[in-house]
Amino acid sequence: LVLGYKTPSRKSKASYALDIIKYYLGYGQSSKLFEEIREKHGLVYEIGAYYEASINYGFFAIYLSTDKQNIKKVTQIILKELNNLQNITKKELQQTKEQIEGHFLLKTEDKHFLADLLTYYIELNKSKIDYIKQIKSINLKDIKKISKKYLNNNYTLTILKQKWGENMKK
Repeated sequence: LVLGYKTPSRKSKASYALDIIKYYLGYGQSSKLFEEIREKHGLVYEIGAYYEASINYGFFAIYLSTDKQNIKKVTQIILKELNNLQNITKKELQQTKEQIEGHFLLKTEDKHFLADLLTYYIELNKSKIDYIKQIKSINLKDIKKISKKYLNNNYTLTILKQKWGENMKK
């Protein structure tokens, strides 16, 4: 299952708030969706959030694997957690920013990643990489406003179901 949204490009300040939301909701085993849907309810094996902020477009997606009988409940929990972004605390926001900064610093040790990043910023017409500065500039009001504007009930839901063939055992 993939639940997705159209979002702004990297040229928008909103893209940095969406990066924070991606980490908070769906990056790793300490993320909100992992804890709520896998640990608490046991409805999925894998779950995460993905955010692509390109130069001309953006999209935000939550992906997971589950049994078809869980789809409705999982979707309801995801939408509830998206609505709960209105209640994110200062402490949660700060912890997420620190996680992003640490992850970013580790990734920039990879020369290939750094080369790609420099090229990307040149394409954005920026003279320097100010990613962490932009992340640090996001506040609670930004998170609440951006999540309400982009991560609402106007989503696309894609469900891939396995079809059993004649030669496959059920």
